[in-house]
Amino acid sequence: MRRLDRLAPLFHPGTLPPRRGLVGLALIIGLFVGAAALGLAVANQHHGIGPTAQTFAITVNGAQMSPSTLRVRDGDQVVLSITGDRSETIVLQGYQQHITLIPGVAVVASFVAARAGSFDFVIDGSGRKIGELDITA
Repeated sequence: MRRLDRLAPLFHPGTLPPRRGLVGLALIIGLFVGAAALGLAVANQHHGIGPTAQTFAITVNGAQMSPSTLRVRDGDQVVLSITGDRSETIVLQGYQQHITLIPGVAVVASFVAARAGSFDFVIDGSGRKIGELDITA
């Protein structure tokens, strides 16, 4: 304990010689700048934000979908609220999402965009393309 009592005053900022104080200050600034640079590098790799929920209000009139192209990022939660003018089933190919429309009623479908690419919305039975979902990495 006696040895610690002799060493403790040596580390007090008021007892340090001016040169040691500048070296300590330079070390602190260097550590701060290094940590900030590392944080910015990690944030840049992740585009600054993580996956988010993307909600789309879609109308289907006849064989036309509006909007016809939906764009999301890989990992996003996709929420579709689709209102149609007639009873039919819309299929999102590649995701096996079958959405049965009821005239004038908003039907909701939700899924995670798990893989990048372009996926077509088609009318079940006829296979007619009415829109697409673009997922970027």
